[in-house]
Amino acid sequence: MNSSMYYQVHNFEKVISVGDGLWDFISAKNLGLEFIGFGTANQKMLLENGAQIICNDLTEFELRVKIAGGNKAHA
Repeated sequence: MNSSMYYQVHNFEKVISVGDGLWDFISAKNLGLEFIGFGTANQKMLLENGAQIICNDLTEFELRVKIAGGNKAHA
């Protein structure tokens, strides 16, 4: 089952890639996707390579989503 069938949505407004490694960031960049990094292990490397948003954990992510525009994020 693909995402459009599961969520019953034909077009997504935005796709954001989430990951904790440099390869995740590079893949997102190559696909033209926004990227959110997670965790502390590779934080310095992600920042040095151009990642803009890194959250230490899901609590921080939820806070950033609320600040950015309310509870519109879909898990």
